[in-house]
Amino acid sequence: MAQSSFFPTEFLGVLSQEKHLGLILRTFTGEKDEATGLPMKELRGYFVFLEGGRNLRFRQLSAREVAEASTTHYQTAKFLPPERSVIYCGPDHEFLDDNLNPIIR
Repeated sequence: MAQSSFFPTEFLGVLSQEKHLGLILRTFTGEKDEATGLPMKELRGYFVFLEGGRNLRFRQLSAREVAEASTTHYQTAKFLPPERSVIYCGPDHEFLDDNLNPIIR
């Protein structure tokens, strides 16, 4: 199966124009949310930028920053309710549930 180069091409194209971007990655786990029956998802966020115009660097967002990015409308900046069956993940085993409460995993 041939791999598509669309994502890397677009990713690098945006970085060359804007010099930075944000990414939210969603991972589906094998767990089910007992309340909804939906698959549990883990969301992680990264701030990606070019350092010196050539070196790709990134910083992982905190769980709170991922939650804020995921619950803010991109055009109006109005609050959106948190998505159900989601765990917001940050560095160093930092996790928030879909009610934005800290959890231990």
